[in-house]
Amino acid sequence: MTLSISRLSFFAALILICHQSSGQGRTGERQWVIGSISIDGIKKTRPQTVLREVPFSEGDTIYIDSSRSLASYASTVGAQLQATALFHTTGLRLTPRADSITLDARIEVLERGYLTGSPKFAIADRNLTEWLEAKNLYRTTYGGNIGYINLTGRGDALKLELLGGWRQTIGLEYSARRFAGYPNLGLVAKASYERGNEVPLMARGDSLVFLRADDRRLIEKGAVMVSATWRPKIRWKYGGGIGLERYRLDTAVGAANPEYSPLRDEKFTMGKAQLSTTYDGRDHYVYPLHGYFLNLTGEFNISLTRLYRTFPVLMVNMKAFAEPMPLVYGAVKLSGRTVITRDNVPFLYQSNLGYREYVRGYERYFASGPTAATLNSELKYRLLADTLQIDWLPFFKGWRSIPVLIYPKLLADAGTVALNDIDHFDNGLINKLQIGYGGGVDIVVHFNQVGRIEYSRNALGEGGIYFALIALF
Repeated sequence: MTLSISRLSFFAALILICHQSSGQGRTGERQWVIGSISIDGIKKTRPQTVLREVPFSEGDTIYIDSSRSLASYASTVGAQLQATALFHTTGLRLTPRADSITLDARIEVLERGYLTGSPKFAIADRNLTEWLEAKNLYRTTYGGNIGYINLTGRGDALKLELLGGWRQTIGLEYSARRFAGYPNLGLVAKASYERGNEVPLMARGDSLVFLRADDRRLIEKGAVMVSATWRPKIRWKYGGGIGLERYRLDTAVGAANPEYSPLRDEKFTMGKAQLSTTYDGRDHYVYPLHGYFLNLTGEFNISLTRLYRTFPVLMVNMKAFAEPMPLVYGAVKLSGRTVITRDNVPFLYQSNLGYREYVRGYERYFASGPTAATLNSELKYRLLADTLQIDWLPFFKGWRSIPVLIYPKLLADAGTVALNDIDHFDNGLINKLQIGYGGGVDIVVHFNQVGRIEYSRNALGEGGIYFALIALF
């Protein structure tokens, strides 16, 4: 219990620090009063949806650092609008009146095409290099999604996803930034079904072991989740949600690893409840270069089939992005996850290093236990920022002009997996600090598609080149 209280105290202190740091002082700041606010370029989007992303209203008093220009402040506000993914371009013009006190604000946006769709190709292995070495086409997931964003002009979206291959999936999601007429209330509802003939079974010998059966399905999972968010400030968000997960496992899974699932049953149902606090001051969701991000999440998992076993989980994710000098960008991410229980944690709910979170340099390794923590960092330089024109593209007009950015970088990571009782685990990385370093290049296309080429080394003296198709930060 002492350990649990200390963890909760740590998370509470993080929230307090962020709240205090988000307040504005008045020393060395210029005071302005917002006069009129006009919006140009919206056709379907409702004005309230745009104004919800702007940190002021008509008549408000704002404070801008004396050393900062109005254009710089307007650029920050424009980045917040861009992060909504509702617009191709955004801009804000602040024009002082003759009294030198009042500012008139003019918001300019270019709406995106709202019927969207994209193909999806994913690999079951943790990175592209590992998958290419195995040359295993079976371990690929392919398909796509189609969606309609800004469905009612309130920034809501409906998306359908269909995937085949290694993990066959059908999923439907509805999300709304403003729900039931309340500008600060958001809603997300998800439903999905997935099945597959192979499952990640256990951690053994510093690796993740898979179990496969070509003649039958080893796992089926249906899930529903409804969550709501309350956004009292433009960058702060509080959330809560409830959901159900229904599993069906083949008998071979429990026979190979009796500790895979909570109940050792072929069929079982888990209930889930979540509470979270989020501060998001990033300038972009997929590939940010400036700002801060903090998420603290508490998750309560309980078996509803029998025994009522519970698995409370605490998670923290902190990120910081800065530009210490022109065109040079730094990024740091600290993440941790711990399962609070005296029982053995089933593999299905364990924390790990090697897939969702990992230390670069250890791309070929896997460690799993109740608690895991990682620290990732990068320093990069923007070598290229250009636009690729494809005027002959018949559909998806938004893809005819494709921004392309290239960032060479240096990287350094550290992490660990903690476990009190390791007698039954053949894993040499448990309770040891993993340290990795190296360099590489990020290729960013259309601001939301990221390819990474990295050379990394670890404390074991091993190194290699690795390819990945997802942003780490």
